[in-house]
Amino acid sequence: MKLSHRSLWQLVKVREGKMIYTVVRRSPNKILEVTENKVEIEGKTPVYFKGKRGIFANYHTLIKDGYLIGKSGEDRMMRANIYPPTRYVIIAILQDVLPDETEEVKGGIRGRGSK
Repeated sequence: MKLSHRSLWQLVKVREGKMIYTVVRRSPNKILEVTENKVEIEGKTPVYFKGKRGIFANYHTLIKDGYLIGKSGEDRMMRANIYPPTRYVIIAILQDVLPDETEEVKGGIRGRGSK
């Protein structure tokens, strides 16, 4: 099910202050702050990324390609040129906000029903 930007962003915003875990290593990452301009994460390697743009670009890749893989050399790479720790956090956020629409695959997530 494709969500509107507003619906997807609301799902991300309500996770402020909560812990998410990366798909591959189960590393804990606390979402410290979610604003229109950034998402700040406290974890083993603290990261932040451009809020909506980072989430929406990768959500659209997930919808279009059916996959988000954080590691090069795997089935498909995330399109956005994003620093590796941030890749894994974005995948974790999308997997957390879309648990019924995604499933874990080696190195990332796949949309349910994608092959």
